[in-house]
Amino acid sequence: PYLGYRPPVRGSSSRGGATALRAQIEMTRNGVSSGLFCDGPRGPARKMKNGILQLAAATQVERTPVAFSARSCIRFKSWDRTILPWPFAEVVVAFGDPIAISGALSKAEFESKRIEVEKKLNDLADRVDAECGMTPS
Repeated sequence: PYLGYRPPVRGSSSRGGATALRAQIEMTRNGVSSGLFCDGPRGPARKMKNGILQLAAATQVERTPVAFSARSCIRFKSWDRTILPWPFAEVVVAFGDPIAISGALSKAEFESKRIEVEKKLNDLADRVDAECGMTPS
């Protein structure tokens, strides 16, 4: 039913996040590749939550930022401006440089790193949107 993939771990900053993060940490330590959406279920859009950096710090595994856009798609008027590519649409995917995070950061250092990664991810998203002729979100 999942095309050979494991079922996704579900959780968010407002519901089941700690449990989902623990499951992601365990999966990562067992060699399972995974991905996370960085903004929370209620937004604001393009404001990265802490989970991805907590996962990277806990596992000492680099995380790679990924952004995608499509040349022909529906863009919803939702808080996060979700896109739904039309069938056979050209989709552009861009990967940023892998990001490592030390497990021994102060709160201020952690927040500084979060802002740095958020900016890199948003720049990547702007780049693929521009390549697809879309106004950046």
